[in-house]
Amino acid sequence: KGFDMISYLMYFNNELSGPQQHTKAYAETFHNQFKTKISSKIAFEGFKKMTFRFDEISDIDSKNFIGISSDPAGESILKKFSYEDMKGGKSVDIYSNQCYIHYPYSPPRILATGENYNYELGQDNSSSYDKTVEMMNYTEKVKKVMNSGNYTVVLTENNQLYYCGYKSSFERTNQTLIKYHKVIPKGEIKHIDCGGTTMIMAMDDGKIYFEGYDTGYHYSSCYGEEKYTLKYKQRPNEEEEEIIDLNVGKDYHMYITADGKLYALGNTIFESLNIPRTDDGKYKQIELDEGVIPKKVICSESEYSEKTVFLLVEVEGKTELWSAGKSNYGLLGQGDGISVSEKFKPVEYDKENVTIKDFEMKYDHAVAITTDGTLLGWGRNDDKQLGFSENKNFYTPTKIPYFEDYTVHEISCGMYHSVVKASIKSEKDKVKFFNLGNNNGFKNDNKTDDGILYLEEFDNVEPKFWTCGKRTTYWIFDGEESGAEGVGIHEGYTCDYTKQTPIIGTMHFYQDSNKEWHFLSKEGYEASKEDLPDITYATKYHIEDIQGKEWPEFDSTDTLEESKDKHDCQYIASLKINGEKVAPAPKYTEKEMFEKEVHDMNPIIFYRLARPLKEDKSLPMLELEKYHEKTEFYGIRVEADPDYSFMKNEFIMALEIDKYTAIQSRIQNFDSNYDEELMKQIENNLEMQQQNFIECPYVFLMAAELEFEDPNLRALPTENIQSRIDSLVMFNQYLLKSLPFLYFNEGLIHRENCGETELETESLTACFIEGKKYALESIKKSYLKTISDTLEKDYSTPSIEVNTSQIKKWYDEGVCDTMGKNTMFGKMFKKLKEKHFENLRIEASTNYGWYANFTNEGNSNDGTYRKCQSWMIDEIHSSFLPLFIPSKNNKEKSGPFQDRWVINPSCTSSLHLEMYRFVGALIAKAFRSGHVMNFRFPSLFWKKFACEPMTLEDIENVDQNLAQTLKNLKKEDPDNNIQHKLSFTVELSDGTVVPLLENGEEAYVNPSNAQEYINLVLNKRFSESQLQMDALKQGFDVVFPSEASRILSWQDIESRVRGDECTVEILKKITDYSDMNQDDEWGTKFWNIIESFTPEEKSRYLRCVGGRTRIPPPARRNELKHKVYLRDEHYFSNHDENDVTIYPESFNIYLNRFSSEEIMREKILKAIENSEKYYIYGKGDKDSEKADDDSDRESQIIDERSLSQYSVEDGSDSDEFEGEEDEEDGESGSDDEDDDASFDLFR
Repeated sequence: KGFDMISYLMYFNNELSGPQQHTKAYAETFHNQFKTKISSKIAFEGFKKMTFRFDEISDIDSKNFIGISSDPAGESILKKFSYEDMKGGKSVDIYSNQCYIHYPYSPPRILATGENYNYELGQDNSSSYDKTVEMMNYTEKVKKVMNSGNYTVVLTENNQLYYCGYKSSFERTNQTLIKYHKVIPKGEIKHIDCGGTTMIMAMDDGKIYFEGYDTGYHYSSCYGEEKYTLKYKQRPNEEEEEIIDLNVGKDYHMYITADGKLYALGNTIFESLNIPRTDDGKYKQIELDEGVIPKKVICSESEYSEKTVFLLVEVEGKTELWSAGKSNYGLLGQGDGISVSEKFKPVEYDKENVTIKDFEMKYDHAVAITTDGTLLGWGRNDDKQLGFSENKNFYTPTKIPYFEDYTVHEISCGMYHSVVKASIKSEKDKVKFFNLGNNNGFKNDNKTDDGILYLEEFDNVEPKFWTCGKRTTYWIFDGEESGAEGVGIHEGYTCDYTKQTPIIGTMHFYQDSNKEWHFLSKEGYEASKEDLPDITYATKYHIEDIQGKEWPEFDSTDTLEESKDKHDCQYIASLKINGEKVAPAPKYTEKEMFEKEVHDMNPIIFYRLARPLKEDKSLPMLELEKYHEKTEFYGIRVEADPDYSFMKNEFIMALEIDKYTAIQSRIQNFDSNYDEELMKQIENNLEMQQQNFIECPYVFLMAAELEFEDPNLRALPTENIQSRIDSLVMFNQYLLKSLPFLYFNEGLIHRENCGETELETESLTACFIEGKKYALESIKKSYLKTISDTLEKDYSTPSIEVNTSQIKKWYDEGVCDTMGKNTMFGKMFKKLKEKHFENLRIEASTNYGWYANFTNEGNSNDGTYRKCQSWMIDEIHSSFLPLFIPSKNNKEKSGPFQDRWVINPSCTSSLHLEMYRFVGALIAKAFRSGHVMNFRFPSLFWKKFACEPMTLEDIENVDQNLAQTLKNLKKEDPDNNIQHKLSFTVELSDGTVVPLLENGEEAYVNPSNAQEYINLVLNKRFSESQLQMDALKQGFDVVFPSEASRILSWQDIESRVRGDECTVEILKKITDYSDMNQDDEWGTKFWNIIESFTPEEKSRYLRCVGGRTRIPPPARRNELKHKVYLRDEHYFSNHDENDVTIYPESFNIYLNRFSSEEIMREKILKAIENSEKYYIYGKGDKDSEKADDDSDRESQIIDERSLSQYSVEDGSDSDEFEGEEDEEDGESGSDDEDDDASFDLFR
């Protein structure tokens, strides 16, 4: 906004001392906290940023937290304060004048203890912890925690994965628990487990996926293969046989099906069971005795060669424990001295009198619980991990003496320890936790001789569950997913009108003349408020037993005015807390009473008054302690320290207003046309001084030292230029600081203005979007490089066999490839989706996303790779694929940008959305690597992608006629809309006409509703194809985080993806020479010829020599070189008789020493023509005029039918696809295998 804020900051930073820049504000309860949970809005008018902490007087229950959120529901928690945080003076910066406080707040938590040398506890300090530490800083409820050796994986109830620690397939060690960043298959994760270096999961559709390092052929047919992404693993009868349990050991895994079958994979377990080894990576069914039905399986993760497996089975209706494998520690449990069992046999215990309810085993010891709560243990006990005093192995399940007087409820095993949940038999409701084993990660001060430690810290704070890792233990607490969870839920009360129970939100209640109580929800209140008594009660917080409490009685006729409209009600609180009157009395309007974000820090009870209170009357005081129980803790006092550098303060400005006005004037009166050169000079100067804003945030440049090309700029007063430079520098400094606090959500940062979208300028994100055009290129480049350096790379470049003759045959037939099978796009899509497009995570233009092998053609990695890109771009902008269609301007050859293609709104099937994800991944690959791809999409597409406001001009770029109609309507000519009889409908991009209102076909536009029509049309066109755009962004995110790209304008993003037109001047700058130079005889001839080419000939040359007509933007061109070779004079006896050589897409051209410029020109054109035979399309790039011609030809081939009919709905049995054959497999046998099977999934 005209650098107004920057002017203030320049004045502010130069003129004021630290003490003048700061003050403090407070909000507090002033009394002991009530037990009722509160969610309160804390607001300080005028602030833009404040540091938020709790004063030392605050006191809370050490078992709870205070949640600070940016939203009233508490879903976006900025920080959770523990008792220690509060007393330690910790703070949080809030970039707003308000936030929401939630107390008591019990978030989902994971506490952990033990070894953290590989960061398996999610702590950034590599050491061991003998007391519990907080592991997870998320608000999702946890479903399962798995630790295997050096890493930990967490599955939440929302089907999200988090991980920390070291595992090679994570590609880097994560010190803290972070979200699993790879693509998880669609559906719910039903079973998941980790073992050794492997993670395996079974989805709700029965499919198994794996990731990790294969050292035992237990998921692949390649020993030692490492999978860096989740890979599908086919299993026998996966559609018919449901998996009910799955477990992973070290280098093997097993699963059980619902019909009682047991399957295994991995040579380590095959050897232990005396089953022949395998190198094909296929599952084998493990035969059990007849009548034995497996229900649960646990595989040993022992680091030794011996592997043991336990099954909980059902035999003749009775549950038994069976085992098989090898163990030298008695783990089989089949009797003294038994260390090998090649088939599953019963574990030795009294099966007649003992039934095992549950058991656990992880490494070399096992524990089991019987149905009467007895704890049994066997296996290795050299670290007292079984709780026996003897340091020996136990070969059969043996009762653990310490728990003789206990009922054991649950157990978990690690490598050298176990954790037990039990209660004394005489006190069943009092649960205790015990750790068994010396190497347990806990302080051992109070440990018994049996190695048993009572864990007192978990008294009265029972976790949802816990699990033991190798040398770690994890304690999981459910907690609340949002800070306001539970607030405003009035349990035990039913709305008289709606019969809703419990009542949620604001509740009204009153007692009638017959002493009957009535309760109303919001809906009930709205329906019956005309009939309510003049005075009722209202509250947002739950009150226990309202009917059993004493409430004051009063006569409303004596208390309220008589003349006021009854519906203009108000809410007044008349309260005492600790015997003192609360003043001033809180007052709400009816609207505020129902607003979720308006809450007090106390559980206030209001009087609802239908008419105003008489001046001489007062309402009875409600002593809040009678209605809400108080705690022993004082409560909270909030301290807010505003940062005045984030807000304009009139008082501070007034201290020296003349200086501020002068700075403001110099900045705002500067002609912005000079900004481009000014920013260029700043960039050059920073580069010369080897400075940047990341390493040296405080940069100072002198205007007098800069040299400007524009004489008008040089003529300006130096102080004016200096102020503008200072403002641009300061803006870029704040730009980087603001990035962590940006939230790109269209609904939050856009507002509607006459149908067009504008920015809500109070939003920091919106201000960033509006101002980022002033971001220096070096800032953007450095930031994006920083992001790229932290991203995962994928070096597993796939090799793809492509039969180009089949693609050409498909083109000749002129049929739309709706299934993504027969075009180059379809071939690439099919192969690359196997890794969810992660192969496209490449960094530089020298890397490849795939290797393409063209059957019956010569191949080079660079050539075939770029050829694939070129073909896919051609197909995307053609009728051979259904995903994009010509814009209206393109179809009608009128208006601007007649070469643009738009998203087809009819393509909404799951297959097509997956194709859009592929397009998004290709866009991201071009963005990240510099492999530019000429996507000819309009500004509407790029703005929508960049989350920037859209205008009528963007509509004009795709549909000039519609834009002109809307412009005419805006002129307010009373006749310009009536004569056309416009109905409230609009034509979408695919030609579909849709109503803008209910029965819009019958509603017509007139002067009074013209603006409404404009708004509805623009909103509809702006929002169409949102589903497809979301899919594109999902694909983009696989390769590069789309939000990180938002530092760029939409024009920057388009340029980075599409590149720039390659002019002769640009081509000269990136050209190297061999045996010649630019200015000698041969260089002069060559460039004279190139400059004499027509635009079409230049485009053809660039397409043939470099596989492109566009090149990366300036920041990405250092990797690109066009090289011109001059052949030695002895290379040919007669140079004129031999041809120029162009190796397609190599960016190299070999010239002869021709006797004249005319002959050289003729030979270069001939070389271009020969090179074009390399492409399917005859000439050029299919760009501009060529694209138009081809789209006309293709539309005739497809009988001018709308592409919308090619949209494939899920489960479609359209006649269009009946009898479709996979001709490629039968013709050459060289293309990808299992083609039909792969696409059957999509059908």
